[in-house]
Amino acid sequence: FKLKGFISFKNKDHALVEYKKQKGIIDLNSVGGVNTTVLPKKAFVRDINPSQEEIYLSIEGEIYTIKLDF
Repeated sequence: FKLKGFISFKNKDHALVEYKKQKGIIDLNSVGGVNTTVLPKKAFVRDINPSQEEIYLSIEGEIYTIKLDF
């Protein structure tokens, strides 16, 4: 899983990610295996923080911090 960048529009933050050789955009409504294939199954986005260049994912009750990958 790689965090590639951020897009913000209409006061909503989105993250550009890559997972299993697929690239896509996720937001706070994204749930892996439900409405996106670019997150692990049952993973969801807790927060997107472009100013800190990181996102927070919740997977099976654990919170993971993913930092921007250049």
